[in-house]
Order: sequence, then structure tokens, then C-alpha cells
Amino acid sequence: CSRRGFSRLKLRELSGLERFEQLHHSACKVLQPDPAGLAKFLLEREMASDWEVFYNGAETYADILGKSGLAAYRVLAEAEWEKIRPLSFAEERPERFGCRFRIGQIMERFARATGDIEALVAIKEKDLSGAVAYLGIAGVYKEAGKSEEAIDWAERGRKAFPEHAGALNSFLIVEYHAVGRHTEAVTLAWERFKGMQRLETYQELKKNADYLAQWVDWREKALELLRKSITEKQRGLKHRWALPFNAGYSILVEIFLWERKFEDAWKEATLGGCSRELWLRLAEKRSKNHPAAAADVYLRYIEPAIQLTNNAAYHEAVELLRKVKELKGQLGRPEDFIALVETVRRRHKAKRNLMKLLHSEGW
Repeated sequence: CSRRGFSRLKLRELSGLERFEQLHHSACKVLQPDPAGLAKFLLEREMASDWEVFYNGAETYADILGKSGLAAYRVLAEAEWEKIRPLSFAEERPERFGCRFRIGQIMERFARATGDIEALVAIKEKDLSGAVAYLGIAGVYKEAGKSEEAIDWAERGRKAFPEHAGALNSFLIVEYHAVGRHTEAVTLAWERFKGMQRLETYQELKKNADYLAQWVDWREKALELLRKSITEKQRGLKHRWALPFNAGYSILVEIFLWERKFEDAWKEATLGGCSRELWLRLAEKRSKNHPAAAADVYLRYIEPAIQLTNNAAYHEAVELLRKVKELKGQLGRPEDFIALVETVRRRHKAKRNLMKLLHSEGW
């Protein structure tokens, strides 16, 4: 093999396999092997390798293969493709991610090179075993500017795989709006929210309802559904062991915080509880106008943090103490903080690292 054109520095930069491929290409330039034989060699190596050796060989070696070699490569690839049987609904095959995948990629590159959209779709249609396959075809049509065909395939995929249609639903919502089918987009956003009641899907529902200036009605409907879901979940938490898993009204608190309805968020948290992270966010929001309430929240989490008995938790406890100190000063009651620190010192005097942190703060 010839090393012509490759400096020692370049060779050191490349991995062993890359060096091998580069050197092989250089050798072929010099030796000019039979195009048909080279095509067969390249296809066999690309099909058999798990390390992408000779990946995209037809393009890389096009200058050596010439027209006759490229034609031979394509004939051989098409013959291999004919051996691949279609995969139907939810069907799995051991070779799906091996030779099948590699020959599929080769055939797709041919189709893309010619700009033949229908040929590309026909290749992808050989594997309709999952939702992602339908999304791939929908994407091909979207890229080609064929919105109706893209929507049709996405809808077919959603119908075939309703339990795994998250990405298809997102695709459809965008495309529905693009073609003016706003009502269908909002309806689909609502279905997504019903199936996955989170802040993100609530935000998505608002974004879509705003197209039709219908957010007030949809918001009321969404909050009603959330309250109903919370009630049903709490009915299932009758056993003592289930109580730690009770998220309370966290979703409502999170939504009202996002909407900057801070009083509503506080009301829901007080009524039904919420996660620690949300309580701390609420305390931050209330610290200016309701310092006593905010201090009570911070006080609630100091002891649990210390009980974790690790340095990160101790730093967190000290940070909470700083917040309490500021709020007690705001309330004109600094003596409360002094008494709190004394209690912490007395109760946890054996925790040397915590004591060092308190000392460093001058407490």
C-alpha cells in the first residue's frame, strides 16, 4: 500500500481503522483494480463490519470505481436488498440492526442521491415495525414539501402505535398548524396533556390553544382534569407505606408558579402539599412580602438536610440557615436566629464538619 499524500502527523491523528482505509484508498489509486471486483469488495466489507469499515464506500471510492464500478456496486446492493423481507407491525428480527440496517442505509443513499422521494419511501417501507419508521417516512415527505403525505404517514403511525406516538404527535401538531388545521392541533395537544399531565404538556396546550384564542376555556378544562386526577391518586394512597410517594398538589403549584400566580401556588401548596423543590421556590417568592411564612418553609428543611450527614447536605443546611437569618432580621427578630443556631450546635455537636461550617459563618 502506498502512503503517498499522508504525512506522519496525519497518520498519527487517524485511528487504526481510518489509517487502514486511507492507505487502502491510496493503494487503489495507484494499482487501479478491476472496478467490478473493487465494488464487490467494498460492499461486502461495509455489509459485514460492525465498526463502519468502508462506510459509504461507493462515494469514497467513486473516483476509482468510475461509472462501471458504481453501476456494479448498485447492482450488487440491489440484489442484497431484494433478500431483505419486510418487517410488519411490532415485529422484531435479530439482524434488524446488523446487515439489514447497513444495506438499508446504502439503498437510502442511492435514493437520496437521485432525489427520488418515492424510491426512498419504498425503501423505508420495508420496516414498519415501530412508530419511528412512520415518523421517518413522514419526515421524508415533509422535507420534500409534501405536507399532506407527511401528515398521512404520521397519522397512520399514530394509529398503529398509540402507546409510542409521542414524537409523531409532536410532528402532527406542527404540521396541522402549518396547513391551517388548528383545531386538530389543539385537540391532539389536549390528548397529549390527558395522557401525560405535566407542566410541559400544559404549556404545549396553551401554545396551541392560543392559535384560536381559546386558552381561557382550555385552561379551565385542564385544571379541572388535574384536580380530578389528584383526587383519584390520593384515594389510592391509603396505606402508610404509600405516603412518601404522595406528590400532593405539586403539578398545580408548578403550573401556577409558571403562570406567575404566586398566591394561587401558595394556596395549593398549603392545601395539599407539594415537593420540597417547589416549597423552596415558593419560599423564595414569598420572602419579600411574607418573610415569616418563607422562614417557616426554610426551617422545615434544615434538620432533614443535617440528618443526611454528608458535606453537601451540611452546606445546604447552612445556606438555609443564611436565608432564615436574613428573614428573621427583616422581621426584627434576630434573637430567634441566635436561638436556632444554639439548638443546632447543641443537637449536632458531634458533627465536626458541620460545626466548622457554622464557625466559618461566625455563628
